[in-house]
Amino acid sequence: MVSGLKWLIAGSAIVLTACGGSDLPSVDELPEPPSVKVATPKAASTEHVLAANEDLSWSKGAMIAAANPQAVEAGLRILREGGHAVDAAIAVHAVLSLVEPESSGIGGGAFMLVHERSSGETVVYDGRETAPAYVTPNLFLNGNEIMGFVDSWQSGKSVGVPGQVALYKAAHDAHGKLEWASLFTDGILLAEEGFTVASKTAGALANGRLRGAIRLDDNPETAPYFYPGGEPWSEGDIIPNPALPKPYAGLLMKVRQLFTKALLQRRSLRQPMPLPTERP
Repeated sequence: MVSGLKWLIAGSAIVLTACGGSDLPSVDELPEPPSVKVATPKAASTEHVLAANEDLSWSKGAMIAAANPQAVEAGLRILREGGHAVDAAIAVHAVLSLVEPESSGIGGGAFMLVHERSSGETVVYDGRETAPAYVTPNLFLNGNEIMGFVDSWQSGKSVGVPGQVALYKAAHDAHGKLEWASLFTDGILLAEEGFTVASKTAGALANGRLRGAIRLDDNPETAPYFYPGGEPWSEGDIIPNPALPKPYAGLLMKVRQLFTKALLQRRSLRQPMPLPTERP
């Protein structure tokens, strides 16, 4: 069971909330929601004052909703071990980064909304990608012509500075209960032993229009993985990703420190990175 009601929304439509039964209060009995202040990487706000005799226990279990059942199971394991909803969300997304690469990844960004029932505090974490410091108003111009969407998208110019790992770190420092390394156990194990390809991922790789735009089958680095033998993954295939445990292992140690130093120790995640010595 989860002690205290905790609900959370994170990137990739991850939602964790405690489950209620038929004894939920009516709409008229619900309290006014607390005010929410947005701050990065740490925020606190509450207008809700708990009554002295208010029961803070929560015995109705918990629920995790994510785009893949393998990710859901990772989050449930965390909750069974006594983890916070934030711990579970990180574990869920670490698996989503592996099993739905068309939608999730640690090289991207996220947002997270956390509510602590025991204190009435609501916190918003903003870890969305930011534009690189070298960006200018002419970045997507080819001469005097505006680049097309696909060309801009696939040129590499549209890549943002990732903020997801920084968000993980900020939220875990503020709310986490379990060890940082334990949150990536399921992602590493599935990468080593193989995960089951879902219909959504298989459909994305087989989609002719998308395939023609992203051209993963033309890239010598990505073709052997996503299109083994020239064919896209099929639903139900078991796919290992032997390359992923290495960056995840690094994430548990040095990479976490690097993301923290580069992003979190600044005034906010939105502050530009230093200008590079030369443009890539």
